[in-house]
Amino acid sequence: YPFLAPVRKSDAPSYYDVISRPMDLGTMKKNLKQGVYTSKALFQEHLDLIFDNCRKYNTDPASRLFVEHANALERQARALMKHVPAIDLEDDGGDDGV
Repeated sequence: YPFLAPVRKSDAPSYYDVISRPMDLGTMKKNLKQGVYTSKALFQEHLDLIFDNCRKYNTDPASRLFVEHANALERQARALMKHVPAIDLEDDGGDDGV
């Protein structure tokens, strides 16, 4: 299934020549478990990378199915993200007296 794991070079030999910031849902899951996502914005940025990378790499009409899947998943993700509160867990280093 697309987007669940990093793209394998054997499946797309030129992928990493075209895509400089790869992202996939498996990596996002790992990041989530490790506390990498300190804001909704960063989580959304990584989701957007998945979709943008797909559209950037799959320009050949023969690979249009991947783009269609990315577009459908993006629509679903945007609908779900509306229900996620805008949080920011990053410590800005300021002393708020707490």
